[in-house]
Parts: sequence; C-alpha cells; structure tokens
Amino acid sequence: MCLILFAWNSHPDYSLVVAANRDEFYERDTEGISYWSEHPDILAGRDRADVLGSPGTWLGFSKAGKFAALTNVRAPSEKNPDARTRGELSLMYLTSKDKTASFVEQQSKRFSLYNGFNLLAGDRSGLWYYSNRLTATPFKVADGVSGLSNATLNTPWPKLLRTQRRVSEHLTHTDTPSPAHLFEIFRDTVR
Repeated sequence: MCLILFAWNSHPDYSLVVAANRDEFYERDTEGISYWSEHPDILAGRDRADVLGSPGTWLGFSKAGKFAALTNVRAPSEKNPDARTRGELSLMYLTSKDKTASFVEQQSKRFSLYNGFNLLAGDRSGLWYYSNRLTATPFKVADGVSGLSNATLNTPWPKLLRTQRRVSEHLTHTDTPSPAHLFEIFRDTVR
C-alpha cells in the first residue's frame, strides 16, 4: 500500500513535513529522487517513460515552492490499460506557472483520461486535494497531520491510522523532525 503522511501547518518551524513510501510493482522502472536534467527546478522521483512515452513522478518539489504527491486508487476492475500515466499530473503541476486551484480547474476536463488517482498539490498559499474517484470538487487540506493511501484522503484504514498517530506524536514532541524516526515509523509491517 502506498502511504503518504503529511503535516500541513502543524509544526512551528516547518509548514510541510512529508513522509511517504511507494509500494509499486517491481517491474515498474523508476529512478530515485534527483533534479531532472530537462526540468532543473524540479526535485522528484521519476517513473520512466511507459508505453505512452510520458514520464512522471509520484512525489516532487519545485524551487518555486510547489509540492505534488500522487497515489493510485487501486480498483483493478476499473483499470484501463490505455489510460495516460498518472504521474504526468504531478509533473505538469510542478512545471506549470498556475496556482494550485487554477491548475486543478483547468486540468479537470482531462482527469477522466487517467485510472483512479489521488493528487496533493500545493504551494506556500495552501495544499489542495483532488481524486478523480470522488464526485467532490478539489478542496483545501485542513491544517494538521493527514494521510493518503490507495483510497481517498484520511480513509480510516488501520495502517494509515497507526502511522498518522505516530507521526503526530513525533512532531508534537520534537523541535526538529527526524527523518530516521519517520523512516522507522514507516517500517510498520503489521497487517
């Protein structure tokens, strides 16, 4: 299960703290986080080009202060093998000059071209969430610690709830978030 835990405006020194794993199929060719040669302002992991020839990312940042993260909605019965790669949405946002709400509004006509996804996109002005499996419009994420898996935002799955609680506790009791401690929290193997 892919899992993204993020604290938005809940730490006095960091407006965004992100801890995430990517539980992907082994045959999916990827590269670790780095600056992209063709987009030198983008720091992100990279899905290599697929059969549609479009690279993308599941999590990235831009030097302009943008953040994007994406999870797939697992719905095997709805999977369209000809759908566009979802990771291009994150990359499109990170490279656009649009504000988050404008980007989502402008791109919403294209969202049916993708299999199910959850998209977090934000900048210093706010963090937004959208899923093409909900009928709701995009909405601004509330301050605090939230979680996203292969279902919708804050779906109360046991692993998400355990991890969310532990990340909240860590941020409450530390001046500086510890990457090592966050990685330890994500080593949760309880089914």
